[in-house]
Amino acid sequence: MSKLSIFTTCTINTPHRRDPWKEAIECYLDLADEVVIVTGHKDDQQEIEKAFPHEDRIKTLYIKWPYKWNWHELPKHLFEGLKHCTGDVAIKTDIDYFFHEDDHIKIREDLEKFLKDDEIVGRMLKVNITRKDRGMIKSRTPIVINMNYKNKIRFGQASNKRTDWCEPLLVDNCCRGTARAFDESENPLLRYWVYNYDYFFCTKEQVKEEFWRFAQAYATAFGWDWGRSKEKAYSVWEGMQISRVSKSGEKINHPKYIKKRIDEMKPEEWGHSSFGLI
Repeated sequence: MSKLSIFTTCTINTPHRRDPWKEAIECYLDLADEVVIVTGHKDDQQEIEKAFPHEDRIKTLYIKWPYKWNWHELPKHLFEGLKHCTGDVAIKTDIDYFFHEDDHIKIREDLEKFLKDDEIVGRMLKVNITRKDRGMIKSRTPIVINMNYKNKIRFGQASNKRTDWCEPLLVDNCCRGTARAFDESENPLLRYWVYNYDYFFCTKEQVKEEFWRFAQAYATAFGWDWGRSKEKAYSVWEGMQISRVSKSGEKINHPKYIKKRIDEMKPEEWGHSSFGLI
């Protein structure tokens, strides 16, 4: 069977921000042969090593992540993770992405077909988890990469359309230094859910702080006025979440890795009862 790498990023003090980092890594170790983690804070490296002291399939890299960050940091960290993957195929995740254990075997089988068909990038269905029992399919996210094309893949600003700078781009041989985004029709869809927990375990104060940082960083690339003040940014976040909850028609059977964490949730965490907004 082909070797599968999963690469992911931690930004700043991930363990102290309630990200389900440990549970996510456990999931990745069950699915993949190698897990590459680009950390932005030295505490992250120490916490990972303490949680998985004898796991030689984990590779941690450190690139400092500024507290007040610029959007250019994201593609830089993603590309560093990709460069250190040694698998035949790689999956790009955020540290709050999960794959259901019932899908692991089938995912590996479909990745074999993906490689045999010589595809370059593949998509999966990203599902935002908005409540304890509900979620919404948000996008067909391009996260699977054929490593035979590793040297032709970049992250960042696409030459042909607007993206979030986090999806894999194909180096344009015609125009030096540029890379283009794939049209969705170019990428096969592997019909598996990617469970995205996002701010699910955050308190209101953590949301205010983290989304304020996110909003300011987003403005450095796209100019969207989400972050003129912390309270303004939070009100934008609230509106986003209320909209997502209202569209959440998918019943969720959570991956086993995260169930205990959900069972032990406290009322002050967003996923417990949506801060009483809904």
